[in-house]
Amino acid sequence: MTENTIKESTRYDRQIRVWGAEAQFRLQNAKVLIINFTNLNVEVAKNLVLAGVHVTIADNRVVSLNDLANNFFLSMEDVGRPITEAVVGRVQELNTLVTVKTVNAPSSSLAIEFLQGFDVVLLSGESEIEAQRISEATRTRPTGGAAFFWSDASGDEGIFFADFGTTFQYAPDPQQSSQNNGGENNAAKSKVELQSVSFPSLSQVLRVPWTKIPSRFQPLSRIFVDARVIHKYRNGGKANPDGATQPQELSDILASLLAENGLDRASFLPECPSIDWETEFQKLCVNQQVGTVLTVSMLGSFLSQEVIKAISRTGMPGSNVFTFDGDSVTVRSFPIVADQ
Repeated sequence: MTENTIKESTRYDRQIRVWGAEAQFRLQNAKVLIINFTNLNVEVAKNLVLAGVHVTIADNRVVSLNDLANNFFLSMEDVGRPITEAVVGRVQELNTLVTVKTVNAPSSSLAIEFLQGFDVVLLSGESEIEAQRISEATRTRPTGGAAFFWSDASGDEGIFFADFGTTFQYAPDPQQSSQNNGGENNAAKSKVELQSVSFPSLSQVLRVPWTKIPSRFQPLSRIFVDARVIHKYRNGGKANPDGATQPQELSDILASLLAENGLDRASFLPECPSIDWETEFQKLCVNQQVGTVLTVSMLGSFLSQEVIKAISRTGMPGSNVFTFDGDSVTVRSFPIVADQ
């Protein structure tokens, strides 16, 4: 047994006991691309590196004061530095047994061939056009589809979309299986029967009319609507809204989205009662891409769990949409099912 093997066995002993040696082997041999090192992606990077996953961080921004609000790898001395240069050493310090690489480039410049070199791709922010481009690259990966996650967090709210691909096979969570069998773990006694699930593409999800999404999942909540408005706003290469005149532009985008979905303010408001959308959009402009510590830690934890499921192929994936509402401190997940 080599020195590195001994170190790995010692460091990951608890994880191996939780989800098994095979799942841990997959984690240690996976390659994950994190595009835009902000908000939820920061929390996920921390959790993945600690779990033994190799990561590559792609971002071409320089550190701003806003970044200090939700990126614990940064300090005041980093303001003005390339963000990849500022964080790479600190992320690496979390676990010297993994490789942390960086690419100083914007999302739009990442070639399809480059994107397809990873098992999981996480994107924070960006327009729906760019998100769909990356999603399509992961689904058409020649060596088999990769998982894709698209997230956003602003102030006290956050959301992420998940895509595990057309045919994702996974083993039931051994801990859950043991509980269901009265505490007896049968994993070692019999071959585990793999389960399979299919996820619609991001493009399919975004095309589903709001009126066709089951109302019991409350898809037209404040957070879902806010996210879709911001996604549309970013199309055409726009930066995040932050000016005094932009709340009206967001309000116009909402009106357009309602029309596309066969809704109007009167029929839509019952799904989102007592919300002053003008005030809501003013808040969005102020908080854009600056999630609170609570938002990032709570929803980032759920996102990390889903990414680990995608890599380890252990445990049933959740739904393809997760939201966090800081007002009620509630994480909600719900499926958006595309027409076949």
